[in-house]
Amino acid sequence: MRCKRPFMIVLVFCFGVTGAALAQQTYTPVSDYVSLSGLRVASRFATVELTRDTLAIEANRCIPALGAKSQNIQEALSGFPNRNSIVFGHVNSAKKFLVRQTTGMCLAKSSAGHPVFATEAFIDTVNPVGVPPDVVDEWYRQIALLIATKGAAKVAYTFPNGNAFVVSYWVDSSPEFGLYYSNQFRKTGNWEYEALDTRLSHSSMRSVSETQRSGASQKEDPISHRYK
Repeated sequence: MRCKRPFMIVLVFCFGVTGAALAQQTYTPVSDYVSLSGLRVASRFATVELTRDTLAIEANRCIPALGAKSQNIQEALSGFPNRNSIVFGHVNSAKKFLVRQTTGMCLAKSSAGHPVFATEAFIDTVNPVGVPPDVVDEWYRQIALLIATKGAAKVAYTFPNGNAFVVSYWVDSSPEFGLYYSNQFRKTGNWEYEALDTRLSHSSMRSVSETQRSGASQKEDPISHRYK
């Protein structure tokens, strides 16, 4: 039986400095959480190409309370494009504006307090082999919705013979956008009664492939090869 191993996927943008803010009591309550009833999961992250002229504009578009003249924006502009990744935030916003070199992305949180990932965040975790891409995308969408709703998901990728890969996904509060997963191969009769969020099956699934990591402490960039 395969041993359970934890791995961590960290979005490429999450390393950096979060925008400083004044005391909480000076701001109105957060109002831009995505309601659970209004959750929508995209296939890909919506990114924008940044220049010195547009960085402040796009940051403000993501977080209206973040002023173009703020100290953090000005510091970012002074070193633009910076080799480090930067996270801009504001105490009365549930959104984060994530910048890596000349690419920006606005990441929202649900009203449950968890990040709303695109399905591509799960590509470098466990990948079902032989399953049509549109089916896999729908599976990842379901997982992303579970993450946004409860911060975790436990799913079983099931084979036609009854065996399964049971995979647990979760996010951690530190780093804020860290996505972790662990998996375990289970033979039929040894997993069916586990508490699962969903069972994913397809008649053409032959196996699963998984991203090889050196351990949970290693930070990985699952979308950097598309946006760097």
